[in-house]
Order: sequence, then structure tokens, then C-alpha cells
Amino acid sequence: MINKENNILINFDSNQYFSHLHKVIMKINILSTQSIQHLLLKKILSIISEYNQFLLAYSGGLDSTVLLDILSKIKIKKFFQLRAVYINHKINPSSDDWSLHCKEQCEYRDIPFKNISINIKQNMTKNIDEAILRSARYNALSSDLQLREVLLTAHHQNDQAETLMLALKRGSGPTGLSAMATNNQLYNHRILRPLLYCKKKDIIKYAKQFKLKWINDDSNMNTRFDRNFLRLNVFPLLENRWPNFITTVSRSAQLCREQEELLDELLAETLTTLTKNGSLYIQPLYTMSVPRRKYILRHWIAKYGNIFPSSKQLEILWKEVILSRCDAKPVISLGSKKIKKEIRRFRNYLYLLSTKNKISQELISWNNKSCYCFLPDNIGILFHMPINNFESIQPKEKKSIFPLCSVSPLESIVRAPKINENIFIRFGTVQGLLKIFGRKHRCYLKKIWKEFNIPPWERPRIPLLFYNNSFIAAIGIFTINDEEFLDKQSSKWRFYWIRNHYNS
Repeated sequence: MINKENNILINFDSNQYFSHLHKVIMKINILSTQSIQHLLLKKILSIISEYNQFLLAYSGGLDSTVLLDILSKIKIKKFFQLRAVYINHKINPSSDDWSLHCKEQCEYRDIPFKNISINIKQNMTKNIDEAILRSARYNALSSDLQLREVLLTAHHQNDQAETLMLALKRGSGPTGLSAMATNNQLYNHRILRPLLYCKKKDIIKYAKQFKLKWINDDSNMNTRFDRNFLRLNVFPLLENRWPNFITTVSRSAQLCREQEELLDELLAETLTTLTKNGSLYIQPLYTMSVPRRKYILRHWIAKYGNIFPSSKQLEILWKEVILSRCDAKPVISLGSKKIKKEIRRFRNYLYLLSTKNKISQELISWNNKSCYCFLPDNIGILFHMPINNFESIQPKEKKSIFPLCSVSPLESIVRAPKINENIFIRFGTVQGLLKIFGRKHRCYLKKIWKEFNIPPWERPRIPLLFYNNSFIAAIGIFTINDEEFLDKQSSKWRFYWIRNHYNS
């Protein structure tokens, strides 16, 4: 049936589906269950039948053209919607002509079409990077996906074998060797690969039988690219020796994936238990076996940082960060230029953070007439509002995990500035002993940060509120105790700090 709220086919009656499919099959003269059409249709439907809105990544090449043609023949409006997108990298001089070809093929099949052009900031004539192109392509496709749409790509069994061989070249473990999945997550969407269990020769056979028109990209013959090298130079030799090599390699990838899924199922609860607000509690790791510990660390980083660390990086993380002395400030950097992260340890927790710029020590003058103040380095916005009736103020409790993990706005209640007082925001240190609300004794700011469990890397990024040269509050953390603040008759303001958690 169809879930009306999500508009996705759920627990669909296969008999009803295939009865409708049978009518389509009859129309395209598929009379034999052994025909290439029936074979491909059956494999495709086994993967897409749980969804009903699709976006096809259509390059105009052989594989995506075959997928487009098959989908167009089973495109029953009652069941699902289909549209196609061509990603124009603007690299090949013929790219615009290819876009026009894709548009014509979609119009012929009554399928909505869209061209998306992207610009790669790189010298593409000599040093084209496959990873950069792939990342840009998927980012563009993901951005164009509508709320309930599922992305379809035309990867097939030979592509799967290539992916596994490249993973072997990199020395990947079971996660890398599991290669591509038929159904996986792409950011906040699903990505399906309906042809992943289909052989390349079957796809070619279908295209020739139905006299399809497709694009031949001359760059596919450039063996400088790793995939082309495998496809043109390596696999023909292997298949000549072992005709079923592609199929068996694909099976190995599937077995690795099943193993990873089983590990996910067995250890997911452990990872969830050790994780709080995205940080990882490391005390139980000391007594775990090495494989179990590595799994927890690897999947924590993958889940919260979208980065897949190498064995070498995990070893460095363990020895130089987790096992470093208690008073150390260890850090390890991970990722690439596009995704740059760092891991820090604080009080038996690991934190996966985006790399941050140093905040300027200069004063930020806040116009008293303005309710808003934008903080540097995109760390958030401050705003204030008057409090008409004085509210009781309770001392802030110490947190076991530092309060900046909160996704809610942080707030402080302070006395309103006097007419001759201007508002300033500073970052960094404050000299001298401080007496904060709720405490009997004065102490230095460094000790206050420790009492509130504020990690060292967050301290320089906390906005400090000043009226002229008088320190008033660390917004959202504590307030300075003075007589005017305690006077219930004096007017009060509430300051809010809305943090930008996309950069936290």
C-alpha cells in the first residue's frame, strides 16, 4: 500500500504490482521469462519496488540509457514518478551537445529532464581528479533531490568489481571491500543502484536489441584513470582466464557487506551507549579487544564526521590522543580539504570537531540600540531583550558534559547597562580574581572554566560581555556577582547566544 504521509510504497502487494507489470511486459512483447528484457526488469524491480519517486542520474551513456529506457516502460503514474538530471561538468567540448542528446531522449520517453552545470576549480586538461568530479556530481544531485525522491544511478556488476579492486589497491578493510550497496544513504536521501547485479554484457545486449542511442565519451578510453585502466587492461585478461571473475568478485563484495551489516547490528547498541551529544565516552575502550575498539572508533568517526579513517590514523588516535597524559591537550586532524575535522579529548570523552579559526582579541563594539550582534568566525548571534519583572535567578549547576553541547540558545540574565555604558564583546582571558553569581569565593577564569567543564578549545570562542571595561558575564555560562545585579529594583536584560552548530 502507499503511505499517504510519506508518499512511499510500503509493504506493497507484489501480486498486484506484478499484475500491472505483466500488462506492461505484454505491451513491449516480452514473451519469454528467459529474455534479456525480463531478466533486467526483474532485477531492477527487486530493488526499486519499495519507493515511488525517482531522480535518475542520466549521463547519456550506455548504462544510464538502458536504465532510462527500462524505467520508462514501467513508468505507471499510479505507482511512481520519474525524472532525469544530466550533470554537465563543462570539461569536454561536446558536453553541451551531450546535454541536448539527453534532453531529446527524455522528451521522446515523456520523462521530465533537467541540466545542471557545475564548475570544477581545477586544471581539467591535465590533472583531472576522479574523486573531485564524483564529489561535485553527487553534491549537485543531492541538492536537486526533492523531499521524497530517491536517487537512481546506473552502476552495474562490472562497476562493483572495479570498486572492490580499487579498495584492494588502497588496502581497505571489510567496509571498503563491501564496495557499493544497492540501497544506501546519500546525505538525507536514499540512493539506489538497480543494475548492480546486472552484467555489462546483458546491458549491451539490451541496448543493441532495442537499438538505443547513447553517448560514447572518449575519456573512457584514457587509461590514466584507474577505473579505465582496470576496465581496459586488467579485467579482459582476468575474464579470459576466469570467465566468471566479475560475478565472483561481486559476490565477495556482497559477503563483505553482509559481514559489516552484522557487525553494525551487534555493536550498534554499544556505540549508542558510549555516545552522548556526538561525543564518545572512551573509558570502556581500555578493556575492549583491539578489533572491537577499532570498530567503535571507526564507526563513530564515520557517523559523526562522514570520514573513514585508515588503520594508521586509528593507531595514532589511540596512542597519541586517547593514551596521552591526563593534563595534555591532544588533537589529531582527519579528512581532506573538503571535509576537515579534528578529534580532541577532554575528561574521558572524544570530540569530533570542525577545524576553527582563531578569534581576534579585539573588542567588538555592540551598538546599544541594536538588539543583535553577529559574532566572528560564524560562531553565532547574540541578542538581548529587557525583563519587565525581575525573575528569581538560581546558581548554574555544574555540568558533567560541557554546556556548549546544548542545541538550545544559551542565555544569561544581567543588569541593564547604564546610560553612559557601552556594550562590548571580547574573547579570550580576563585578568584577576572573579566572583561569579552563586559562588562564595573569588577565583581565576581558568579555574571557572574547569569547574564548568569547558574544554580548552571552546574557551577562546565564548563571548564575554563587558559594559565599558566592566566584565559582566560569559554569556550562557556564568554572571559576575555585584550589588547592582542583586538589586531587585534595577532593570535587567536577558542575553541570548544562538550558536551556529553547523560549524561546531
